[in-house]
Amino acid sequence: MTIKGVVIRFLLTYVLLLLVLGQILSMLGVPANEAIFIGVLAGSSFWPCLLYGKRNGRYFTGRDKLIAIQIMLLIDVTFQILFGNVLLPGMAPLVEVALSFVILLLLHAAVLMLVTRLAGKLLARQGGISQACPPVAGTALAALRQLPYRQPIFENSTDGY
Repeated sequence: MTIKGVVIRFLLTYVLLLLVLGQILSMLGVPANEAIFIGVLAGSSFWPCLLYGKRNGRYFTGRDKLIAIQIMLLIDVTFQILFGNVLLPGMAPLVEVALSFVILLLLHAAVLMLVTRLAGKLLARQGGISQACPPVAGTALAALRQLPYRQPIFENSTDGY
């Protein structure tokens, strides 16, 4: 699966959940609030991330994860602007609307980062992937893993020398 597949699955799930939950909540008379949007965002981003790891046998690299989060955040913000109550004219002064939009953007970015990290950790724990983020060749972590294990010189020594 590619990042494009993750984004398409996120988009379809996000739109479907927004429509279904919006209809159910309007029938029950419950007004829309941020907790509902965050729940939809978390649920619709968790499933494609898990599916990516299971199908590829590995999880996102750092760059792939950043690209996926940015695209998912762009989709989320677009829907918030189009269908949310973020930019209603006459609602509040422009400074307050801009500040609330920045806070919303940061909150949703944090949720997406947390959910993608949680999905990787869950896959690693279940054994679905070998590591959540394998080290890239040439990095310090990869170089440290190449060092041979040192046996203690003395039997009672625990420092490895």
